[in-house]
Amino acid sequence: MKLMDRNLFRKFLGEVIRAQRHIKGWTLHQLSEMSVVSTTYLSEIERGEKDASSEIMNCVARGLDLTLVELLQKTIERINLVYEVDQLELFANTASFGSKTTRKGTKISTLH
Repeated sequence: MKLMDRNLFRKFLGEVIRAQRHIKGWTLHQLSEMSVVSTTYLSEIERGEKDASSEIMNCVARGLDLTLVELLQKTIERINLVYEVDQLELFANTASFGSKTTRKGTKISTLH
């Protein structure tokens, strides 16, 4: 796996953990107590700054009343959603043509 791919996974995993924690209305400290993972480490995971081992991901998932598989599925769903939106925006930008007026009043053809 490329470094960029790993960093993206880390980012999306952190977003999913934070979202699940917020759904429960919990602080980082509360999730820390439920998952037996330090508050500092959880914060770094949520911000996408630290990789989480499978053991840590499992502890966090259990703390959130999820299985490891459910946590990973939610992360994959988040990744897919972001990539689908990117693809739709790319398609929309390349499918529409138009014109743009420059500051000097000259019209040029552009892609939106």
